Amino acid sequence: MFEAALLVCLAAAPASCVELTDTRGPYETEKACEVRVDEMAEFTTENHLFELNIRWNCSKAEGLKT
Repeated sequence: MFEAALLVCLAAAPASCVELTDTRGPYETEKACEVRVDEMAEFTTENHLFELNIRWNCSKAEGLKT
């Protein structure tokens, strides 16, 4: 199982970052997690007025059977 997360930073203030965690997962495959991360990133960039730097991660969910 994989959990999706984004690290969103303002391009003009790279030290000002916010971690966004998914509320729908975890996902059975890394590919499914990556699809969700893309969806989250698209929503974030479409609804923000400033240029953003986004990093993403799909990590194995702790305590869940894989």
